[in-house]
Amino acid sequence: MIQVPGQRVHGEPHAVRRPELVEEFIGMLQELRLRAGNPPIKSFVTPLGTNRNAAAQILKGKRLPTHPQLAALLVKLDVPRSEHSDRLIGLWEQIHGLAPANPSSAPLARPDCADETVPTTYFDSTSDFYSSLEAGVVRARELVRVTYIRQSPPTRYANQAATSYFQRLVAWAAETQLPVNRVIGAPVGADGQPEDEFFDWLEEHQRHTRDFTTYESRVVPWSVGADAINMALIDDKIAFLTFSGMNAQILHGVRIESRRFVERLTEYFMQLWYSGVPLNTYLKKISPR
Repeated sequence: MIQVPGQRVHGEPHAVRRPELVEEFIGMLQELRLRAGNPPIKSFVTPLGTNRNAAAQILKGKRLPTHPQLAALLVKLDVPRSEHSDRLIGLWEQIHGLAPANPSSAPLARPDCADETVPTTYFDSTSDFYSSLEAGVVRARELVRVTYIRQSPPTRYANQAATSYFQRLVAWAAETQLPVNRVIGAPVGADGQPEDEFFDWLEEHQRHTRDFTTYESRVVPWSVGADAINMALIDDKIAFLTFSGMNAQILHGVRIESRRFVERLTEYFMQLWYSGVPLNTYLKKISPR
């Protein structure tokens, strides 16, 4: 579906209206899907981090993918680095005003490289952070991507706001039928086995969430003896980052509202996502306790 000049191109918020570029982009994307054996729409829901309807709109050319979604499409369609992939990425950048139609006329610095002022909120209270994060999840309208890479399971934390958030995250996916993608970093020892307490929580979490079709968890073995900087990415526009303190109950955080910033974090999130395995698969691989 080619957008009429003067209309907004669905997907990215600042897309340039270039019908001829959009038409070529959609045509190439559909050709790559056919070359990949025309996989069904439902198989794109998780890679794109969206629901079936939005995935169908992207694949049928009724809306454009975001930059992270384009990267996920190239992986899903098993497109190697080639002239085809470079051309597709180049078209996306031209449509969104990030690259000139004639590369030889490219300026040394792009206009979008200038610093932007973004709304930022810092949290020095664990309760304040998790209360704000839970409110952000409840207001989400498209999808939520989160990481949980810590040395202790969520059941260890005594803070009431934290407990409420962890419960609400799963409930939100079940109630709204919108996607939640969660990367869990399981702390492992030298033998590659997770700690007993964390393993017990993983089993319970699998039992609790296995019937929720829009809630998906993937596990990444985590051998570093420290928590990661964890993230929650909401609707591709809001990021919450958490920084652990010297013990399990201390946490600081920040909320940043910026599509450009979230886009960069999403690319990292997708690396973690694809390096992990589904929670049920991970549990089957672990030696019985």
